[in-house]
Amino acid sequence: MKYPGLCLISPKRLATCSWLCLFSTFAQAGPTTDQRVELLLSQMSLDEKIGQMVQVDMDALKDNSDIQKYCLGSMLSGGNSDPADNRPGTWLNAVNEYQAWALKTRLKIPLIYGIDAVHGHNNIDGAVIFPHNIGLGATHNPGLVEQAERITAMEVAGTGIRWAFAPLHRRGAGRALGRTYESFGDSPELVSELGQRQCEGFRGRNYRIPALSLHVRNTMWETAAH
Repeated sequence: MKYPGLCLISPKRLATCSWLCLFSTFAQAGPTTDQRVELLLSQMSLDEKIGQMVQVDMDALKDNSDIQKYCLGSMLSGGNSDPADNRPGTWLNAVNEYQAWALKTRLKIPLIYGIDAVHGHNNIDGAVIFPHNIGLGATHNPGLVEQAERITAMEVAGTGIRWAFAPLHRRGAGRALGRTYESFGDSPELVSELGQRQCEGFRGRNYRIPALSLHVRNTMWETAAH
């Protein structure tokens, strides 16, 4: 069987994230998360495990039914992967439709969707765009940095997406680094302090695992890069 995907991620990690995302009520009682994941994996065929490891870009998906056909576990939108009508409501409808196809699979494992939201929900028409990290670093204001990511998290969640490929925790040192603008500066202490506050902004102060149900509307997964 051929799989239309761009990258592979761990099936155990992906199953864990997906399970917690949409089945938070179940997560409050019963077996531990690891036990639930092991139970899920024990029921999967090889094709289902392969599908769960595949992450497909929106533009690479030619037929939404392929999500069900290949048991796809994850999707993403890169810098140029947008619906034709690039408005928040259109994004929400698209992501919800992808999710509906995922829930038609035999094991009904939810899809996890990720997007670049490095300085605001910058793919989306009408979103708040914040300065790159080099500008935020110049403020030396941890509270402001956290607030920016909190707003970003709310806007990303408003389009049905729970995973941001952000923030970027890179120490900008020297001209050889071509993406210095992605760094808060060349001070490790500043990068550490502001980076932590970025993560707290994405997650929300009440972020909890595994019982997400009380705060799921205000919660994002962030992927800190360097």
